[in-house]
Amino acid sequence: MLSTVLGKIETIFSKYMLLSSVYPVLIATFLNLVLLFHNSLSFRRWLKDLKPEANMESVFNLTAVAVGVAVAAFVLSTISQLLRELVEGKHWPDWLGNLAIPLQHRRKNALSTKIAQKKKERRQFRTLPEKLSDQLTEARQVGKRDHPTTCNYPASLASLEPLRVLREKGAAIGAKDLEDVAAELMAVLRENFADLPNGFANADHARRLDADVTDLEELAKYARRHVSMELIELHEHRDLVFGEQSVAPTAAGNMVNAVSSYAWRRYRFSMDLFWTRLQQVLQSDPYYATIQSAKAELDSLIALFWLIAATTVGWWIALACGTASFWSFVAVSLGGPALCAMLYSLILTSYRGFNDLLRSAVDLYRFKLLTALHLPLPEGPVEERKIWEDLSTRTAYGEETSVRYSHGAVV
Repeated sequence: MLSTVLGKIETIFSKYMLLSSVYPVLIATFLNLVLLFHNSLSFRRWLKDLKPEANMESVFNLTAVAVGVAVAAFVLSTISQLLRELVEGKHWPDWLGNLAIPLQHRRKNALSTKIAQKKKERRQFRTLPEKLSDQLTEARQVGKRDHPTTCNYPASLASLEPLRVLREKGAAIGAKDLEDVAAELMAVLRENFADLPNGFANADHARRLDADVTDLEELAKYARRHVSMELIELHEHRDLVFGEQSVAPTAAGNMVNAVSSYAWRRYRFSMDLFWTRLQQVLQSDPYYATIQSAKAELDSLIALFWLIAATTVGWWIALACGTASFWSFVAVSLGGPALCAMLYSLILTSYRGFNDLLRSAVDLYRFKLLTALHLPLPEGPVEERKIWEDLSTRTAYGEETSVRYSHGAVV
């Protein structure tokens, strides 16, 4: 009976509502029933008296539960925006926001410090590979001149191996470490002929020395590429998790600000003013279904987070004031916060994916919005920024701007 009712619900509600509201309510209901079964003798007796296999009353009760789930899911869907805004740090009391914002400031400052450090490292690596190569070549020439028939290099330098291990792990290599190893290798090159031909004694030593010189030059190039990639990743991470507006109390709120900053900084596109209009343009495109699915997944995680948090608090109070088993109390006290922490981590991951879709929507479809608004397409980035700025001024404040309409076919 329950599966039949849920099948009917699925025909009434969209798949996005099922994902964002119905499923979280079902999960929370199941958890609460499990806790009731383990901690309430009267509930267990009630279940035993129902005799589901032969009692029509049980069918009615299950139907009532299904209807209750549907109603709860509908109520949850009506407050989903409020729940999302609470996760983003909106509607918080001032005292709580004042406690949380400094933590986010520290996160942002730590990220900025790391970026500044990587920029300094990149400056060090801009000419380092070429400088090391020149120094090694010079030392090689000294060895060739002073020791034309000698090469004593039975094993690679021990200091080279840690750098090779770092490269194999894909880790960063410091400029100072490279310079120290290069100094050791240059000292060896000045005392040996690294190009000793075959037929001479220790020709294999010369081949080993030459290979290590080549490898050190490759290590220097790898280190420069790695620090450049790290800097790019750090900039992308900062653009994804922090906006240019004032810092929000939560990581989720700062991610939302980051999307608005991205659109405004690149195009002067105001997400607050034009996102709803852009959605209308997107509705005929398959990409819009991808955005809806990502939003439903995000809303589902947020709804489940709040339901689990409410369940944890409610059961913690009930078990603390009652005579329930000690282990039930421990399970709720430890499992509830751990589950909430895991869900919040998943929420942040979902925000990253969803916000990336929003940024892509602005990148790919903003010109379609201009066409739908009967505005001419810009010829370049500068003209585009002016169009969006003028349109923002006109939309937000009703001020007169030099907007020129274009009455071509709407895409």
